[in-house]
Amino acid sequence: MADHIKLNDFSAGYRSEEILRKINAEIPKPGITTILGQNGSGKTTMLRSLIKYTAVKGGSITMAGKDLGRIPLNELPNYVAYAPAWLEDQMGFTALNIVSSARISGRWITEDEAAEVLEYLHIGYLAQKRFSELSSGQMKMVLIARALASRAPTVMLDEPTSGLDISNKRRIMKMINMLAERKLSVVVATHDLDIALISDWIIAIKNGGIISSGARNEVISSALLSDLYDTNVRVVKLDNSRFTCVMDE
Repeated sequence: MADHIKLNDFSAGYRSEEILRKINAEIPKPGITTILGQNGSGKTTMLRSLIKYTAVKGGSITMAGKDLGRIPLNELPNYVAYAPAWLEDQMGFTALNIVSSARISGRWITEDEAAEVLEYLHIGYLAQKRFSELSSGQMKMVLIARALASRAPTVMLDEPTSGLDISNKRRIMKMINMLAERKLSVVVATHDLDIALISDWIIAIKNGGIISSGARNEVISSALLSDLYDTNVRVVKLDNSRFTCVMDE
C-alpha cells in the first residue's frame, strides 16, 4: 500500500497542553487504519490534527505529498472528511439535512447527492427523520454518510461503535468495510478491538506517543495489547487472517 498521509515528528495539543508528542506515523490508502489506545491517549487528537482542529506544536503532516499547513481550510474536504463521535443536538434538522451539510469541491452537496449516499449505505429510510430523534446507532450511521458524501479520499471516524448494541455495531462495521471497498483510506480512532481485527493497519498510541504501528498481523499481539491497555489480553489466532482477543485474569 502506498503512503497517503505521513506525520513527521508531529506534536499537537490544545492551548498550552501538548497531547501528541513527536509522532511519526504513516496512514496508507486504500484500506482500514485503526488508531488504538485507552481513553485520553490522544486518538481523537490525532484525527483532529488531520482536519487542522488542534494547535500544531511541532513537526508536520503531509497528505498526498502536500504539507497540510499549506492546504487552505476550504480545500481540506478534497483531502479528508471527518465523522465525529457525537454531534451537538440539531433540533429541526433531518438526517438528509445533516448529510447535505457536507462540502465537495468548494460547494455544498445537493439533497439528491445526499440521498444517494444514504441509499448506498442502506439507510435511505432515515432521510426525513429528525436527527435529534434518531437512536445513537442511527446518528453514527448518518455521520458516516455525511463524511462519505464529501468524496474525500480519506474518511476519519471517531469512536464509531462506542455505546452501541451488538446489532448496530455490526452495521457500523459493515459500513466501514463498504468504505474500504471504495478504495478509500478509512481511519478509525477507537478502543474497540473488533474493529482493529478487521483493519489492515494499526497505530497504537499510549500517553500521547506511538508504541507500535504496522500491518495488523505484525502488530496485534498479546504483549502489545496488554501493554497498551495495562491489563492482561490474550490474542488467539483462529487462522492466518482472523484473530480474537480474550481478557485474562
